[in-house]
Amino acid sequence: MKNNYKAFYEKPISSKNGYSLRADPVNENLVFEINKPIQFNIELTKDGKPCDEREVHAFFRYNSTDLVFRKDLTLTDGKSLLEFECDRSGFGILHVLFYKDGKEVCEQLRGLAVSPEELKRSYPCPDDFDAFWENKKKELFEIPIVARYQLITKNSNPELHETTHKELLENEGCSVESYDVNVDCLNKNISGILTLPTNAKPKSLPALLFVHGAGVRPCAPGKFHRKSEKGLMIYEMNAHGIPNDKPLDWYQKLNAEGGELFKHEREGRHDRDKNYFTNMALRVKRGLDFLKSREEWDGKNLIIFGGSQGAWQSYAGAYLEPDISAIFAFIPAYSDLTGSLMGRQTNWPDWLNLDAKGRVDQDALKVLLYIDGVNFMKDYEKEFHVAFGLLDQGCKPTPNFVAINECPAKANVYLQSDSYHRLSPECDEYMWGKVFEHIKN
Repeated sequence: MKNNYKAFYEKPISSKNGYSLRADPVNENLVFEINKPIQFNIELTKDGKPCDEREVHAFFRYNSTDLVFRKDLTLTDGKSLLEFECDRSGFGILHVLFYKDGKEVCEQLRGLAVSPEELKRSYPCPDDFDAFWENKKKELFEIPIVARYQLITKNSNPELHETTHKELLENEGCSVESYDVNVDCLNKNISGILTLPTNAKPKSLPALLFVHGAGVRPCAPGKFHRKSEKGLMIYEMNAHGIPNDKPLDWYQKLNAEGGELFKHEREGRHDRDKNYFTNMALRVKRGLDFLKSREEWDGKNLIIFGGSQGAWQSYAGAYLEPDISAIFAFIPAYSDLTGSLMGRQTNWPDWLNLDAKGRVDQDALKVLLYIDGVNFMKDYEKEFHVAFGLLDQGCKPTPNFVAINECPAKANVYLQSDSYHRLSPECDEYMWGKVFEHIKN
């Protein structure tokens, strides 16, 4: 296999009423092969002792929808070896259930991968993809990097101390300084929170851009104080270039019907120059420009980190900025956007706008190819870490893994077997450990 794989579990054991159910893969990294045995060790106990109850069932769904197999299990000394096969590459979910007197007691869910490196892109990259983005970068270059700073202290915005500024007060003792920073950009400025160690010297700090997932929210002062204190300059940038010092209901209204950002994901669907995500990608590039312009940047460590839509922004940023030294992405979104043309389930939003007869919006198709994460990753060759939630129904791993396969770099892939659309605390801690390991090395 090209990539490195590591498995994570939020819930190793499912327990209720003294019963405990386990489903442990024989392959520790959760990666199996097409048309070869997929094996799990099943164990049921009652008050810590082996239990041979008969109502234990298992079934497996490819891509969480298509039923591949179902089986009633026979336990011996509370154990059974479950074995089945899958004839398609991608991801699926194994369900193991224990019933008592016809009622469900425990269920164990295990996401797993089947020959994921065989997943192929569903549509070719446009011939003028690179030329399009080079022209966009030239347009952005014409806008000088002008930054406006507002120092943030424990006395800033007292009306936000119980909401977005809560972590600022909790981490008050950290030896860092924070600024709300707005930077000029093409079409719409960028907005975020810059945090760096106090009295940092020129060329002394690695830099990290943290980008947001989908939704409309501000950056939170204090969120990265403890990480920054370890010697890291972090710019957390919101996705929409909006202020960071408004009450929470202001952001909710902005994204509600009648608000400026209501259904922003549909903006410019038929025009690649006006597409909302085209401009979002350019804001990411400007966020990286800003970090590079700071005299504290060490000139070599430039990291981008984000989840869901933020993972897509990380891919776009790494494509647009050659000085990126590492990508850290989790529960990625917006890759293989044309997957439905091959019968794959794609994710929010419905980019192709298929009608009831399966006809494609051809004008939308021409545009979305320029924002597909698969195309952003086609040339990336540096350090790459990416985590998937294998139970994720919003950003399913099958289409989004195509970007990993198109990427020339050897990826460090973290498979969260029983996580949905989130980064588990254990995986989050592990990935941040890898950030500081990257800086050290």
